[in-house]
Amino acid sequence: MAQIITNIIARLNPAALTGPIFEKELLVSSRRKRNYYLRFVYLALLTIFVGYTWYNIVGEFSNDSAVYRASHMAEAGIAITATIVWSQFIMIQLVAVSLLSGAISDETNSRTLGALMTTPISSLQIVLGKLFSRLLQLFLLLALSLPILAIVRVLGGVLWGYIISSLCITFTAMLLAGSLSLLFSIDSKKSSQASGAALATLFIFYGLIPLLLTWLIFENHLSQNFLDYFLCLTNPFYVLTFNTGIMFSTGAAVPIIPWWVHCLFSLGVSVAILAFATVRVRKAALAQLFGKSKKSRKKLLAAQSSNSSGLPSKRSDKISHVKGHPIAWKDLITFTRKQTKTATNRIAGGMVLIGALSLYALCFAKGWFKEEVCQFAYILVYMVVLIICNATMAAESITSEKESQTWPLLLNTSLTDWQIIFGKYLGVLRRCLPIYILLAAHLLLFTLLGYIHPSALFHLLLIVIGIFAWFAGSGMFFSTLTKKTSTAISLTIFLSLMLGLFIPICGGVGTNGDAAEVLFSANPLVQTGVVLNETLGERNVRKPVSHLRYEWPTDKYNFRETTLIISPSTFFYLVAGFFFTIFARGSLRRNIFAKT
Repeated sequence: MAQIITNIIARLNPAALTGPIFEKELLVSSRRKRNYYLRFVYLALLTIFVGYTWYNIVGEFSNDSAVYRASHMAEAGIAITATIVWSQFIMIQLVAVSLLSGAISDETNSRTLGALMTTPISSLQIVLGKLFSRLLQLFLLLALSLPILAIVRVLGGVLWGYIISSLCITFTAMLLAGSLSLLFSIDSKKSSQASGAALATLFIFYGLIPLLLTWLIFENHLSQNFLDYFLCLTNPFYVLTFNTGIMFSTGAAVPIIPWWVHCLFSLGVSVAILAFATVRVRKAALAQLFGKSKKSRKKLLAAQSSNSSGLPSKRSDKISHVKGHPIAWKDLITFTRKQTKTATNRIAGGMVLIGALSLYALCFAKGWFKEEVCQFAYILVYMVVLIICNATMAAESITSEKESQTWPLLLNTSLTDWQIIFGKYLGVLRRCLPIYILLAAHLLLFTLLGYIHPSALFHLLLIVIGIFAWFAGSGMFFSTLTKKTSTAISLTIFLSLMLGLFIPICGGVGTNGDAAEVLFSANPLVQTGVVLNETLGERNVRKPVSHLRYEWPTDKYNFRETTLIISPSTFFYLVAGFFFTIFARGSLRRNIFAKT
């Protein structure tokens, strides 16, 4: 009996669940300098943001009474806390997806997954070890923000309940996103495929399904209470929005389901995903050890017997001729063939296409495209997808060559460094071209139908140019510095989004006057929102260009003045992308064989 109890306790030990995989990853990560640099930069940015906001608040109201200053400091504390919480909530989920996107595919590509199954390490230990070792870095970032939030709470207006609940919601959302990305990495050969599938799945469950349920409520097929229960239970964005609204307004409605119930539900879903991933990992490892199934082997033998005459197969007769730049052509051909090679990718692509067309048809039939909210949501989603696509495609452009061990061969060709960099940029642009085409087609179609003002095309073009320059340049730079695609994507998402998206928004929270406008106007998503707010809807489409008044944080400006606000930020992103390209060119031939 005592031995049975001892065995149960040993199995419940966290170290026994994670196994040596977790210990090995901890040892490796503790020796990487970039993890310490990342924590330092993250904490430094948060500290600068808090100090900067507090200084602006105190400086503006320094001549007022103490009670008046105290009330405004409480407002500043609420704004700072909400901004930090939401920035972490969005960014950490994206980084978790990118970090776990290569968790199992790295072992599969290096042919070590099958070898792990010959050791005493179980498939559960492989899954949990990979998951917790990679999410530990993000958990440390969350822990680093806790002292900052505690200090801000001294300003007043912020309850401990909001800080604790927001961190718990962020943690469970991060765990769910990471578990989903790990599951997709089992059957994906590249990290970008796993991260793309995970992001698409999260977008469907967090965005499209609530939209569909909302439509069913409008059609009187469902009740509003069902939607509230469903969103409070399954959607972390909805729960965190409720919590933030309660902090900002004392008379805000209380959610039907408490936040801790949502956290338990998210944990349960994560456990189910990890259990399924454990089964899939074992099957993938056994397939690597003993080969594919009997059905697959029969197909392979049939294909070999059909070519037993020694003649080349039909597929080998097809020679693809190089068209245009050789690097861009190779990247596009490789990407296209890998995306259409497996039935899973074809089915997933078909489902996404059918879903997008069905949603367009539904919006057309109901006349929702005439509403400003519908157009705003579509264009903003296109912009977000464009940012993620540019960042991930650029981040994997060179690391994919390193992972396939073709990078030294490419550097030994007659192509110069600038030709390689230019070809990679063309490859990124061509692979993201479908998103650009969809966005352009949407804007042109609804501009012709009279739902979007034609002036929006010019401003959105400037914004898109800045997005490509910043995220493609930073992704290319981090791709030259690292060896793993997941690491490059994580650094690009974390630092690029922090510097290019969140810092301008955070800086404008506690700033007043012209400085706030400069900081807010540097953000492409804020620029998009300002432009669309004045160019969507029937009330704006018929306005002459001279009558347009764009509402920026401090004042309203006309078309020419708005162009002068957007153009400097676009120029800044172009210059930043150019310097990122120079840095990438400088590190192109450094540490080719180094393990980073």
